[in-house]
Amino acid sequence: MTRQQPLQKRFYVGVNQQYQGNGYQYDNNALDFTTANYATFQNFVPASAGPGMSFSELNVLHLTDVDKSIYYRITFLVTGTAANALYTMIAERF
Repeated sequence: MTRQQPLQKRFYVGVNQQYQGNGYQYDNNALDFTTANYATFQNFVPASAGPGMSFSELNVLHLTDVDKSIYYRITFLVTGTAANALYTMIAERF
């Protein structure tokens, strides 16, 4: 957050990972920002999701601000090879 919050601000976050091979993972968590921690980095992706993205892996981040009735869907995809990678990110607000 870039501005100090007057009270507590909670975001609900869901992370959907669809692996290159077979398989997927979905994690839900809540992030709380307060006047004490609004400037401290908080990772939206839980540690259980792993250290990063593999090639041809699709990741979708669902971010909800219930106070403002806003839903964000951010889609990440990395394709190519280590020498020639293409990173795609699409952010949508509903």
